[in-house]
Amino acid sequence: MSENPYAATLTPLKQDNLPPTEIVLASRFKRLIARMIDWMVEGLFFLLCVYLIPGMLDIYTQPATRAISELASSDSTFWFEYFSLSFSAEALAFWLFGIGITFLFQAYLLAQYGQTIGKRMLKIKIVSDKTYRKPTLTRSFVVRECGIRLLEWIPILPLLDILWIFGPPRRCLHDLWAGTIVIDTLD
Repeated sequence: MSENPYAATLTPLKQDNLPPTEIVLASRFKRLIARMIDWMVEGLFFLLCVYLIPGMLDIYTQPATRAISELASSDSTFWFEYFSLSFSAEALAFWLFGIGITFLFQAYLLAQYGQTIGKRMLKIKIVSDKTYRKPTLTRSFVVRECGIRLLEWIPILPLLDILWIFGPPRRCLHDLWAGTIVIDTLD
């Protein structure tokens, strides 16, 4: 029987979404140490920016200085109200600045390489739980980072997020929400 010259070309499917046979979930200890390294790197970069960008430190310290001097000069509660209102705007600005730093050090690196600086040092990486590829920028930043940062304002949720890692799949709540797992690299 001869082949039909007009038939569609058959191409073997490349099944990238199948799990590799050698997948090993990263240990809780490695994840903790990697996160601590990332916090230190982000914190140092944040402090450098605060001290090197003219006026950045003043934005954060002036309301506190004014409130303390108001407290020392009177016994009214006006200082507390003033401090609360003025500090809130600056705290929001710093929070947004922190989100920018988080974007730079977390989301971009995760979307680009599947690893942050700490994760790279400890040879672990974040991959999608379905495709086993590095997460997209949307998954790594909007869902994983911004989503959990916003939900941190709900009192018990950050604790639940962390404690969830002690379950059998070794995934925090933010991993479940983002559809990611943390694995050991074979490098």
